[in-house]
Amino acid sequence: MSNQRIRWRLLNLEKALRRLDAVLAMTLDEEKTIRDSAVQRFEFTFECCWKALYACLVFEGIPVTEAPRRTFVESYARQWLDGEDFWLQMLEDRNNTSHEYDEEKAAEIYRRLPAYRDAIRAVLEKLQREYADSQTLTGEKP
Repeated sequence: MSNQRIRWRLLNLEKALRRLDAVLAMTLDEEKTIRDSAVQRFEFTFECCWKALYACLVFEGIPVTEAPRRTFVESYARQWLDGEDFWLQMLEDRNNTSHEYDEEKAAEIYRRLPAYRDAIRAVLEKLQREYADSQTLTGEKP
């Protein structure tokens, strides 16, 4: 996998994170729509995150199956992630929200989204320092 592919993944993650930021900055009030939107944006941002980590692992020649759990375990072992259990909880929350809708669970997960966003941002910044060279990132898929 090329460095260009990693940069493209990081760019997608950065865009998704900005959209998650925007919805988390809104006031929840009584609007379940905002909560549902935030949860859906979290799902997308989460997908971009694990796929960016996977691209970096492949680039480094680390044999890993293309699956979030193994990607997080390997990324934690490389010290790209802080708190393996935290990331596995995030994976569980993503699985819970993407496979069936439970309003109480969605509300509970919504309350964790700011912490998840901050952790994903930390990973993005770490990977950008490591892999995004001086070239400008582009939105073109390699």
